[in-house]
Amino acid sequence: IGAKNAAVRKLNHELGIPPHQLPLEKFKFLTRLHYWAADTITHGKESPWGENEIDYVLFFCVKNKAELTIKPHPDEVDDYMWVTSDKLVEMMNDKSLLFSPWFRIITKKWLLS
Repeated sequence: IGAKNAAVRKLNHELGIPPHQLPLEKFKFLTRLHYWAADTITHGKESPWGENEIDYVLFFCVKNKAELTIKPHPDEVDDYMWVTSDKLVEMMNDKSLLFSPWFRIITKKWLLS
């Protein structure tokens, strides 16, 4: 339940989704993973900076995007969009777009399988 409470806090902080729209029982725990990636985009091939963390992967499904109020925090989120599975595949194959390695892993293993 701790990971779900943390998810509610982060979804409020980063995307501005009010906690009352995120009942804990609607979160589905998928897995926990160790994630490590160097920030080679910003700091080059020999980057000393990056991420090294344990992440919980939770899904929260809605039938209609109108179910959630989204007001992204400008210091956390540049942009967001709702996409179909086909559109997501198209976007992930577009070399001009950047996706974090962990998002690619989750997408391949759970979203598109």
